[in-house]
Amino acid sequence: MKIMVVVAILLNLFVFQSVNLEQLPSTNTGMESKKTDMKDFTARVTVPKKLKTGKAFAVKAKLQVNTEQKMTMMSRENIFVFLIKDRNGKQINSFGVHDVGKVRTLSGKETISEVYHYKMKEPGVYIISAVAEFKVNKDGSIKDYKMETDPQTVEVTE
Repeated sequence: MKIMVVVAILLNLFVFQSVNLEQLPSTNTGMESKKTDMKDFTARVTVPKKLKTGKAFAVKAKLQVNTEQKMTMMSRENIFVFLIKDRNGKQINSFGVHDVGKVRTLSGKETISEVYHYKMKEPGVYIISAVAEFKVNKDGSIKDYKMETDPQTVEVTE
């Protein structure tokens, strides 16, 4: 048992280390560098307005890249974490996050879409949103982003 713990610690230290972001290739295009800010990205979530209990539905999230400049995006395997909250603000869903890293080279205006399926167990009014978390390397400069979509309301009936 002690050997397994030691192996797990060593794996964590050496194998699962995060990517050294300074070693990622630069996406310098030779053009004048533009500042990356929140207006370079738009996050949206779409949900049905009315649902029935026990029936699965899809929550669709999109991250729109609003700039033409080339950049490298680093994130977990899924960019979005989906949040479903009851009328009192209590989160009712649990969402597994896979920490496998993903690197995307973006070459202009693109859309990254993800879908989350869920089934409501109780009738009521719920608030659904998604949070996008990622890093952008543009011209050797790295910036962290965390953007929450505007919350959407869904009514669930029996």
